[in-house]
Amino acid sequence: MNPRAEPTIALSAPAAPPVSRARLSGLTAHGTQSAAFTARDWTLLVVPAAIWGLSFLFIAEGLKAFHPFVVAFARIGLDAVALGCFPSARKARIEGADRGRLLAMSITWLAFPMMLFPLAQQHITSGLAGMLNGSIPLFAAAVSAALLRHLPGRAQLAGLAVGAVGLVMLGWTSLNAGGNNALGVALVVIACCSY
Repeated sequence: MNPRAEPTIALSAPAAPPVSRARLSGLTAHGTQSAAFTARDWTLLVVPAAIWGLSFLFIAEGLKAFHPFVVAFARIGLDAVALGCFPSARKARIEGADRGRLLAMSITWLAFPMMLFPLAQQHITSGLAGMLNGSIPLFAAAVSAALLRHLPGRAQLAGLAVGAVGLVMLGWTSLNAGGNNALGVALVVIACCSY
């Protein structure tokens, strides 16, 4: 066995035991805990949400002084500096065969959407941009279902349908206003598709 070989990742999970209808309410997936959140759980929810949500406010503030492309490249640059603080990130080796895929992912998953958000926020509020950003799970579910050729369960489909209705309701007013507002909404939705 090669000690440097990468571990393989199983693409299918073991079958979970059946869940009664009574227990199904409130569960999003098999294995979800039904107990109340602990302080640690709340911290794990609130801290990333605050960091992610504040990014839209910081974009809006940055746009007061800088061009949208400067804001986008500053975000990417600051991310690179933050990653550079972790020794394991600096020591990561990228195989030659993976470099093209990494470049494509860097453009479609990071650079492209990070440039669209500042452009969009010239036309819509940071609050609307942040709320529309919540559509990412809809696109992730669609891409996952297409790649895996497996639809989510009924409960997940119902949740995705509620999210889709919410997305339409959020963007509807701006789309009806037309012009720059509609452009801003469209740019955010395109960015979310790219994520």
